[in-house]
Amino acid sequence: MPSYQNFLEGFRNELSLDSDEPYNFIIEYLDIQRSTDEEYVKHLVAMYNEKLKSIKIHLLITIPPFTYSLLKKYGLVAMQNTPILKIELDPSIDNPTPYLTDKNTLEIRLKFKISETLKNAFRAFSGF
Repeated sequence: MPSYQNFLEGFRNELSLDSDEPYNFIIEYLDIQRSTDEEYVKHLVAMYNEKLKSIKIHLLITIPPFTYSLLKKYGLVAMQNTPILKIELDPSIDNPTPYLTDKNTLEIRLKFKISETLKNAFRAFSGF
């Protein structure tokens, strides 16, 4: 989704500004929302457990809703000792405050303001 792409580009830009150290920024699109079959998620977790078993991950970011909970439910091993930034959507909040959900997970809840987004889109396209 474009909104996630914008988030990732912003994150990558900030990382580049704050450090001259080289880093690997690996993006995986799990496409969990398209499938109602949790067998797909089980398969993905098994694949990532194999793929990542000899790779040290310094930060894991989960963005789409329910990604974190599904990866945790099906046992993504990398979640056990890796710092995690968990991004969730919460339409009931106005000012998101990050908080620790456990020893290695920081959760940030975002609120999309759909009416403002639509107003801005209509305003942008009204000139055409």
